[in-house]
Amino acid sequence: MRIIPSPIISLIIVSTSRKRLLLHFDASAKTSTGQSLNSILLNGGSIQDELFSLVNRFRTHKYAFNADIQKMYRQILIEPSRRDPQIIVWKETNNSLLKIYQLNTVTYVMVSVPILAMRVLKALADAEHEDFSEAAKIISRHMHDILSGATSLTLEKKLQVDISELLRRGAFELHKWVSHHPAFLMVFLHQNIHLKIRSRTQ
Repeated sequence: MRIIPSPIISLIIVSTSRKRLLLHFDASAKTSTGQSLNSILLNGGSIQDELFSLVNRFRTHKYAFNADIQKMYRQILIEPSRRDPQIIVWKETNNSLLKIYQLNTVTYVMVSVPILAMRVLKALADAEHEDFSEAAKIISRHMHDILSGATSLTLEKKLQVDISELLRRGAFELHKWVSHHPAFLMVFLHQNIHLKIRSRTQ
């Protein structure tokens, strides 16, 4: 297998509280051969519902909510024999020794990532369908953002619990919960979770 490392742009972010290094991978940068990593990877197509269908379905719910899977890509391991394209060549300074690192999880700039992530969520939903049938259907339709709802507040809260527990069995955590109904978000007040309440008039 040819190994085409992704070029990295490093950004040093300085704030009043801390300084941190952010890395940006460019898997579409061409090498001397005229090829990039993305040009030799298969994108796998899509198994996610069309955006129009997702939004249209979301609008039908009397009680609706939205949540995000926290650091989803960092929870998905790549099979060890498939990690060679995910190497990082790194030097601290011109005089430093060359270091080579390998990423073990899916990397968001690669064209194959959406299908890999979606396939993992679908496999998890299929595996847990017997315990969480409705939650499994919802997870199978989405990527890292969950858009759903119910006809009553009681059912909405049950969905929240079931979706959270199903994803937790795959080592995924939901955060950034959003709902137009304050009562739905009350359950999170004792947790360190980012919440947002939207009134019907907004």
